[in-house]
Amino acid sequence: MSVKLSFKGGYELELAIDAISEHGVVSKLSSIFGSDIANEISPINLTKRGDLFFFRYRFAINQLSDDNYEKLIKDNKVLIISDELSLKRSAKLLEYCLPVEIQLKKLLTYVYPSIIAAFDGKTDKKSRIKLCKQINSWNLGDLLERLEFDIASKKRENLFLKDGNALADSLDKAKSFDDFKRTLIPQIRQNTVWDQICVVLEKPVKYSDIKNSLHTLRFLRNKAAHPQPILDFDLNTAKKCSDSIIEKISDVKDDYRNELSKSIQSIEKALSEAARMYTPEIQKIMDGYLKAMPDMSKNIQKIAESIKAPDPTLAMKKINWLAIDSEMRKTDPEFGEIMNRFNNNDTKTVLNEMKDELNELQSDKQEEDDSRSR
Repeated sequence: MSVKLSFKGGYELELAIDAISEHGVVSKLSSIFGSDIANEISPINLTKRGDLFFFRYRFAINQLSDDNYEKLIKDNKVLIISDELSLKRSAKLLEYCLPVEIQLKKLLTYVYPSIIAAFDGKTDKKSRIKLCKQINSWNLGDLLERLEFDIASKKRENLFLKDGNALADSLDKAKSFDDFKRTLIPQIRQNTVWDQICVVLEKPVKYSDIKNSLHTLRFLRNKAAHPQPILDFDLNTAKKCSDSIIEKISDVKDDYRNELSKSIQSIEKALSEAARMYTPEIQKIMDGYLKAMPDMSKNIQKIAESIKAPDPTLAMKKINWLAIDSEMRKTDPEFGEIMNRFNNNDTKTVLNEMKDELNELQSDKQEEDDSRSR
Protein backbone atom coordinates (compact mmCIF):
# COMPACT_ATOMS: atom_id res chain seq x y z
CA MET A 1 0.00 0.00 0.00
CA SER A 2 1.50 3.32 -1.07
CA VAL A 3 1.62 6.28 1.29
CA LYS A 4 0.19 9.52 -0.07
CA LEU A 5 0.94 12.80 1.63
CA SER A 6 -1.78 15.41 1.86
CA PHE A 7 -1.05 18.71 3.55
CA LYS A 8 -4.58 20.09 3.16
CA GLY A 9 -6.38 20.58 6.45
CA GLY A 10 -3.31 20.13 8.63
CA TYR A 11 -0.42 17.69 8.98
CA GLU A 12 -0.65 14.11 10.18
CA LEU A 13 1.59 12.83 12.95
CA GLU A 14 1.75 9.33 14.36
CA LEU A 15 3.05 9.04 17.91
CA ALA A 16 4.09 6.04 20.00
CA ILE A 17 3.16 6.64 23.63
CA ASP A 18 4.24 4.65 26.68
CA ALA A 19 1.17 4.74 28.90
CA ILE A 20 -0.75 2.33 31.16
CA SER A 21 -4.16 3.21 29.77
CA GLU A 22 -6.05 5.37 27.28
CA HIS A 23 -6.52 7.85 30.12
CA GLY A 24 -2.73 8.07 30.43
CA VAL A 25 -2.49 8.78 26.68
CA VAL A 26 -5.02 11.61 26.93
CA SER A 27 -3.20 13.03 29.94
CA LYS A 28 0.16 12.92 28.11
CA LEU A 29 -1.22 14.54 24.94
CA SER A 30 -2.97 17.22 26.98
CA SER A 31 0.29 18.13 28.73
CA ILE A 32 1.86 18.75 25.32
CA PHE A 33 -0.92 20.14 23.13
CA GLY A 34 -3.29 21.55 25.72
CA SER A 35 -6.46 20.23 27.31
CA ASP A 36 -8.60 20.91 24.21
CA ILE A 37 -7.09 17.93 22.43
CA ALA A 38 -8.87 15.60 24.84
CA ASN A 39 -12.13 16.42 23.06
CA GLU A 40 -10.64 15.50 19.68
CA ILE A 41 -9.35 12.02 20.56
CA SER A 42 -11.54 9.16 19.35
CA PRO A 43 -11.08 5.38 18.96
CA ILE A 44 -10.21 6.03 15.29
CA ASN A 45 -7.07 7.93 16.36
CA LEU A 46 -5.88 5.47 18.98
CA THR A 47 -4.71 1.85 18.99
CA LYS A 48 -2.44 -0.39 21.06
CA ARG A 49 0.32 -2.73 19.87
CA GLY A 50 2.37 -4.62 22.43
CA ASP A 51 2.97 -2.36 25.43
CA LEU A 52 2.63 0.90 23.50
CA PHE A 53 -0.31 3.04 22.44
CA PHE A 54 -0.20 4.62 18.98
CA PHE A 55 -1.91 7.92 18.28
CA ARG A 56 -2.50 9.07 14.69
CA TYR A 57 -3.96 12.52 14.19
CA ARG A 58 -4.07 15.42 11.73
CA PHE A 59 -2.90 18.50 13.60
CA ALA A 60 -3.51 22.11 12.65
CA ILE A 61 -0.35 24.11 11.88
CA ASN A 62 -0.75 26.23 15.04
CA GLN A 63 -0.68 23.04 17.14
CA LEU A 64 2.72 22.10 15.70
CA SER A 65 4.71 24.99 17.12
CA ASP A 66 8.41 24.64 17.82
CA ASP A 67 7.59 24.61 21.54
CA ASN A 68 5.25 21.63 21.12
CA TYR A 69 7.80 19.84 18.95
CA GLU A 70 10.43 20.39 21.64
CA LYS A 71 8.08 18.86 24.24
CA LEU A 72 7.54 15.82 22.01
CA ILE A 73 11.26 15.37 21.34
CA LYS A 74 12.32 15.71 24.99
CA ASP A 75 9.58 13.51 26.45
CA ASN A 76 10.92 10.03 27.24
CA LYS A 77 7.42 8.56 27.03
CA VAL A 78 6.67 9.77 23.48
CA LEU A 79 8.21 8.97 20.09
CA ILE A 80 7.33 10.57 16.73
CA ILE A 81 6.81 7.69 14.28
CA SER A 82 5.84 9.73 11.21
CA ASP A 83 5.48 13.45 10.65
CA GLU A 84 4.09 15.05 7.47
CA LEU A 85 5.06 18.60 8.40
CA SER A 86 8.68 17.58 9.01
CA LEU A 87 8.72 15.76 5.66
CA LYS A 88 7.55 18.92 3.94
CA ARG A 89 10.13 20.99 5.79
CA SER A 90 12.84 18.39 5.07
CA ALA A 91 12.31 18.78 1.33
CA LYS A 92 12.66 22.56 1.68
CA LEU A 93 15.69 22.23 3.93
CA LEU A 94 17.44 20.01 1.36
CA GLU A 95 16.77 22.70 -1.25
CA TYR A 96 18.83 25.07 0.89
CA CYS A 97 21.63 22.52 1.33
CA LEU A 98 22.02 21.40 -2.28
CA PRO A 99 23.47 24.65 -3.70
CA VAL A 100 26.20 24.53 -1.04
CA GLU A 101 27.00 20.86 -1.74
CA ILE A 102 27.09 21.47 -5.49
CA GLN A 103 29.31 24.55 -5.16
CA LEU A 104 31.76 22.73 -2.88
CA LYS A 105 31.97 19.84 -5.36
CA LYS A 106 32.59 22.30 -8.18
CA LEU A 107 35.38 24.01 -6.24
CA LEU A 108 37.02 20.68 -5.38
CA THR A 109 36.81 19.62 -9.02
CA TYR A 110 38.47 22.89 -10.09
CA VAL A 111 41.48 22.18 -7.84
CA TYR A 112 41.55 18.36 -7.91
CA PRO A 113 45.17 18.07 -9.20
CA SER A 114 46.47 19.78 -6.05
CA ILE A 115 44.42 17.71 -3.59
CA ILE A 116 45.24 14.16 -4.71
CA ALA A 117 46.30 13.25 -1.16
CA ALA A 118 42.73 13.83 0.03
CA PHE A 119 41.34 11.03 -2.16
CA ASP A 120 40.69 7.57 -0.77
CA GLY A 121 43.12 4.84 -1.79
CA LYS A 122 45.54 4.90 -4.71
CA THR A 123 44.78 7.43 -7.40
CA ASP A 124 47.67 7.04 -9.82
CA LYS A 125 45.72 4.70 -12.14
CA LYS A 126 42.49 6.68 -12.13
CA SER A 127 41.54 8.98 -14.98
CA ARG A 128 41.03 12.65 -14.31
CA ILE A 129 37.27 12.39 -14.82
CA LYS A 130 37.14 9.30 -12.60
CA LEU A 131 38.73 11.32 -9.79
CA CYS A 132 36.22 14.11 -10.35
CA LYS A 133 33.37 11.58 -10.28
CA GLN A 134 34.72 10.42 -6.93
CA ILE A 135 34.41 14.00 -5.68
CA ASN A 136 30.86 14.11 -7.03
CA SER A 137 29.96 10.99 -5.01
CA TRP A 138 30.90 12.56 -1.66
CA ASN A 139 28.09 13.66 0.65
CA LEU A 140 28.26 16.86 2.68
CA GLY A 141 29.98 15.10 5.58
CA ASP A 142 32.61 13.66 3.21
CA LEU A 143 33.11 17.09 1.68
CA LEU A 144 33.75 18.78 5.02
CA GLU A 145 36.17 16.04 6.04
CA ARG A 146 38.14 16.65 2.82
CA LEU A 147 38.04 20.44 3.12
CA GLU A 148 39.74 20.19 6.51
CA PHE A 149 42.25 17.56 5.36
CA ASP A 150 45.89 18.66 5.74
CA ILE A 151 47.61 17.66 2.50
CA ALA A 152 50.99 18.58 3.99
CA SER A 153 50.73 15.90 6.69
CA LYS A 154 52.40 13.28 4.48
CA LYS A 155 55.27 15.67 3.75
CA ARG A 156 55.80 16.24 7.46
CA GLU A 157 55.71 12.50 8.06
CA ASN A 158 58.39 11.94 5.43
CA LEU A 159 60.42 14.79 6.85
CA PHE A 160 60.49 13.66 10.46
CA LEU A 161 59.35 10.06 10.85
CA LYS A 162 61.34 8.21 8.20
CA ASP A 163 65.11 8.15 7.86
CA GLY A 164 65.42 11.90 8.31
CA ASN A 165 67.42 12.41 5.11
CA ALA A 166 65.12 15.19 3.88
CA LEU A 167 65.59 17.13 7.09
CA ALA A 168 69.33 16.46 7.10
CA ASP A 169 69.61 17.64 3.47
CA SER A 170 67.74 20.86 4.25
CA LEU A 171 70.03 21.52 7.21
CA ASP A 172 73.14 20.69 5.22
CA LYS A 173 72.23 23.01 2.32
CA ALA A 174 71.21 25.93 4.53
CA LYS A 175 73.69 28.80 4.60
CA SER A 176 72.34 30.10 7.92
CA PHE A 177 69.68 29.32 10.49
CA ASP A 178 67.34 31.86 8.87
CA ASP A 179 67.93 30.17 5.52
CA PHE A 180 67.12 26.82 7.14
CA LYS A 181 63.86 28.22 8.53
CA ARG A 182 62.87 29.62 5.13
CA THR A 183 63.40 26.16 3.62
CA LEU A 184 61.77 24.17 6.40
CA ILE A 185 58.69 26.23 7.29
CA PRO A 186 56.90 25.77 3.90
CA GLN A 187 57.39 22.01 4.32
CA ILE A 188 55.88 21.78 7.81
CA ARG A 189 53.20 24.47 7.63
CA GLN A 190 49.61 23.19 7.56
CA ASN A 191 48.20 23.22 4.05
CA THR A 192 44.56 22.18 3.91
CA VAL A 193 42.37 21.40 0.92
CA TRP A 194 40.49 24.60 1.72
CA ASP A 195 43.74 26.54 1.27
CA GLN A 196 43.84 25.23 -2.30
CA ILE A 197 40.24 26.30 -2.91
CA CYS A 198 41.05 29.81 -1.71
CA VAL A 199 43.46 30.11 -4.62
CA VAL A 200 40.56 30.01 -7.11
CA LEU A 201 38.18 32.27 -5.17
CA GLU A 202 38.05 35.91 -6.21
CA LYS A 203 38.00 36.84 -2.53
CA PRO A 204 39.76 34.19 -0.38
CA VAL A 205 37.74 33.18 2.67
CA LYS A 206 39.08 31.88 5.97
CA TYR A 207 37.70 28.43 6.64
CA SER A 208 36.95 29.51 10.20
CA ASP A 209 34.51 32.10 8.76
CA ILE A 210 32.27 29.39 7.27
CA LYS A 211 33.11 26.30 9.34
CA ASN A 212 30.31 26.68 11.91
CA SER A 213 27.73 27.33 9.19
CA LEU A 214 28.92 24.32 7.19
CA HIS A 215 28.75 21.96 10.15
CA THR A 216 25.35 23.32 11.19
CA LEU A 217 24.11 22.74 7.66
CA ARG A 218 25.48 19.19 7.68
CA PHE A 219 23.72 18.45 10.97
CA LEU A 220 20.40 19.81 9.67
CA ARG A 221 20.81 18.03 6.33
CA ASN A 222 21.29 14.71 8.11
CA LYS A 223 18.15 15.34 10.17
CA ALA A 224 16.21 16.00 6.97
CA ALA A 225 17.64 13.00 5.13
CA HIS A 226 17.03 10.40 7.84
CA PRO A 227 14.06 11.81 8.57
CA GLN A 228 13.90 13.55 11.95
CA PRO A 229 11.54 16.25 13.27
CA ILE A 230 12.38 19.53 11.54
CA LEU A 231 11.44 22.68 13.42
CA ASP A 232 10.60 25.98 11.82
CA PHE A 233 13.76 27.26 13.54
CA ASP A 234 15.80 24.54 11.75
CA LEU A 235 14.43 25.60 8.38
CA ASN A 236 15.26 29.27 8.96
CA THR A 237 18.73 28.37 10.26
CA ALA A 238 19.45 26.26 7.18
CA LYS A 239 18.46 29.11 4.87
CA LYS A 240 20.65 31.61 6.74
CA CYS A 241 23.65 29.25 6.72
CA SER A 242 23.22 28.42 3.04
CA ASP A 243 22.85 32.06 1.96
CA SER A 244 25.87 33.10 4.03
CA ILE A 245 28.10 30.33 2.64
CA ILE A 246 27.07 30.78 -1.01
CA GLU A 247 27.67 34.52 -0.78
CA LYS A 248 31.27 33.85 0.28
CA ILE A 249 32.23 30.99 -2.08
CA SER A 250 30.31 31.57 -5.31
CA ASP A 251 32.65 34.10 -6.94
CA VAL A 252 35.37 32.08 -8.70
CA LYS A 253 38.34 33.36 -10.70
CA ASP A 254 38.59 32.59 -14.40
CA ASP A 255 42.33 32.95 -14.95
CA TYR A 256 42.24 30.96 -18.17
CA ARG A 257 39.70 33.26 -19.79
CA ASN A 258 41.60 36.34 -18.63
CA GLU A 259 44.87 34.92 -19.94
CA LEU A 260 43.19 33.94 -23.21
CA SER A 261 41.95 37.49 -23.63
CA LYS A 262 45.49 38.78 -23.11
CA SER A 263 46.81 36.21 -25.62
CA ILE A 264 44.28 37.36 -28.21
CA GLN A 265 45.23 41.00 -27.66
CA SER A 266 48.90 40.06 -27.89
CA ILE A 267 48.56 38.17 -31.16
CA GLU A 268 46.36 40.95 -32.59
CA LYS A 269 49.23 43.34 -31.94
CA ALA A 270 51.75 40.92 -33.46
CA LEU A 271 49.53 40.43 -36.55
CA SER A 272 49.12 44.18 -36.93
CA GLU A 273 52.89 44.69 -36.85
CA ALA A 274 53.42 41.77 -39.23
CA ALA A 275 50.81 43.19 -41.63
CA ARG A 276 52.70 46.48 -41.88
CA MET A 277 55.88 44.59 -42.60
CA TYR A 278 54.45 41.97 -44.97
CA THR A 279 51.65 43.90 -46.73
CA PRO A 280 52.44 42.63 -50.29
CA GLU A 281 52.77 39.03 -49.14
CA ILE A 282 49.52 39.14 -47.13
CA GLN A 283 47.61 40.66 -50.05
CA LYS A 284 48.91 37.90 -52.30
CA ILE A 285 47.71 35.24 -49.86
CA MET A 286 44.24 36.83 -49.61
CA ASP A 287 43.96 37.07 -53.39
CA GLY A 288 44.85 33.40 -53.60
CA TYR A 289 42.11 32.50 -51.13
CA LEU A 290 39.49 34.46 -53.06
CA LYS A 291 40.44 32.90 -56.41
CA ALA A 292 40.63 29.38 -55.02
CA MET A 293 37.33 29.64 -53.17
CA PRO A 294 34.53 31.33 -55.08
CA ASP A 295 32.23 31.20 -52.05
CA MET A 296 34.85 32.62 -49.70
CA SER A 297 34.33 36.19 -50.84
CA LYS A 298 30.61 35.81 -50.09
CA ASN A 299 31.41 34.46 -46.66
CA ILE A 300 33.81 37.31 -45.94
CA GLN A 301 31.08 39.73 -46.98
CA LYS A 302 28.64 38.00 -44.61
CA ILE A 303 31.15 38.27 -41.77
CA ALA A 304 31.66 41.97 -42.46
CA GLU A 305 27.90 42.54 -42.53
CA SER A 306 27.48 40.56 -39.30
CA ILE A 307 29.96 42.75 -37.46
CA LYS A 308 27.95 45.84 -38.44
CA ALA A 309 24.56 44.26 -37.64
CA PRO A 310 22.39 45.55 -34.73
CA ASP A 311 22.89 42.19 -33.01
CA PRO A 312 26.33 40.89 -34.14
CA THR A 313 26.13 37.78 -31.97
CA LEU A 314 22.86 36.65 -33.55
CA ALA A 315 24.12 37.49 -37.04
CA MET A 316 27.34 35.52 -36.49
CA LYS A 317 25.30 32.43 -35.56
CA LYS A 318 23.82 32.38 -39.08
CA ILE A 319 27.25 31.96 -40.67
CA ASN A 320 28.25 28.40 -41.48
CA TRP A 321 31.64 28.47 -39.78
CA LEU A 322 32.22 24.74 -40.21
CA ALA A 323 31.76 25.04 -43.97
CA ILE A 324 34.26 27.91 -44.12
CA ASP A 325 36.75 25.97 -42.02
CA SER A 326 36.34 22.84 -44.17
CA GLU A 327 36.76 24.81 -47.39
CA MET A 328 39.88 26.56 -46.20
CA ARG A 329 41.45 23.31 -44.95
CA LYS A 330 40.94 21.69 -48.37
CA THR A 331 42.26 24.69 -50.29
CA ASP A 332 45.27 25.47 -48.16
CA PRO A 333 47.13 22.59 -46.43
CA GLU A 334 49.07 25.14 -44.39
CA PHE A 335 45.83 26.53 -43.01
CA GLY A 336 44.75 22.97 -42.21
CA GLU A 337 47.99 22.45 -40.32
CA ILE A 338 47.36 25.60 -38.29
CA MET A 339 43.83 24.46 -37.45
CA ASN A 340 45.15 21.06 -36.36
CA ARG A 341 47.28 22.86 -33.80
CA PHE A 342 44.04 24.10 -32.22
CA ASN A 343 42.70 20.55 -32.28
CA ASN A 344 45.71 19.28 -30.36
CA ASN A 345 46.10 22.01 -27.75
CA ASP A 346 44.15 24.69 -25.93
CA THR A 347 43.64 28.02 -27.67
CA LYS A 348 45.77 30.08 -25.28
CA THR A 349 48.82 27.85 -25.78
CA VAL A 350 48.45 27.88 -29.58
CA LEU A 351 48.01 31.66 -29.72
CA ASN A 352 51.08 32.22 -27.57
CA GLU A 353 53.11 29.88 -29.81
CA MET A 354 51.89 31.70 -32.93
CA LYS A 355 52.71 35.07 -31.37
CA ASP A 356 56.26 33.90 -30.61
CA GLU A 357 56.62 32.64 -34.19
CA LEU A 358 55.35 35.97 -35.58
CA ASN A 359 57.76 37.90 -33.39
CA GLU A 360 60.60 35.67 -34.55
CA LEU A 361 59.65 36.22 -38.20
CA GLN A 362 59.52 39.97 -37.66
CA SER A 363 62.90 39.89 -36.00
CA ASP A 364 64.37 37.95 -38.93
CA LYS A 365 62.72 40.33 -41.40
CA GLN A 366 64.07 43.35 -39.56
CA GLU A 367 67.59 41.91 -39.53
CA GLU A 368 67.31 41.18 -43.25
CA ASP A 369 66.14 44.74 -44.02
CA ASP A 370 68.88 46.23 -41.84
CA SER A 371 71.48 44.11 -43.66
CA ARG A 372 70.28 45.35 -47.05
CA SER A 373 70.34 48.99 -45.99
CA ARG A 374 73.97 48.84 -44.95
